[in-house]
Amino acid sequence: MVEVTPDHAVIVVEGYIVRPERIIANVRVTHARFAITTPQLLEEVLKRYPRLMQHACINDVGPTFAAVADHTSLPHLLEHMVIEDQVAHHAEVGIPDELAEQGVTSGKFLGATRWTDRDALTARVEVSYLDDRAALRAFRDAIRCLNCILLS
Repeated sequence: MVEVTPDHAVIVVEGYIVRPERIIANVRVTHARFAITTPQLLEEVLKRYPRLMQHACINDVGPTFAAVADHTSLPHLLEHMVIEDQVAHHAEVGIPDELAEQGVTSGKFLGATRWTDRDALTARVEVSYLDDRAALRAFRDAIRCLNCILLS
């Protein structure tokens, strides 16, 4: 596995705001060539996050994340990875799989991503949560996963 340091990362969280029921992450992509996802990146991410394509997603193309997954912003991909990690955590602690799956496909776990400064490659990623520690862990793990894939 590639050793990722903040100085060499492709995507970094510059700060979190924890609010009741949602976390806001201020994210920066460090180079424009990584700003938009590619089919190759998505193929690698799906090995760890196989249900991403079924996530509910509000976009201009279709009702699920699959409609935009291979050509969306890297922060938007991060949003869905964080949601998926939370669903996996909830399943591990005893929430039935069908409930966790329903939360993803129906949009009960909410997220929103937007560029705050497209030229500076900064974005705001908002994700709802049931357990703030699980959500922060999900951000950490998803960031680590993306950086390892993109830097390998």
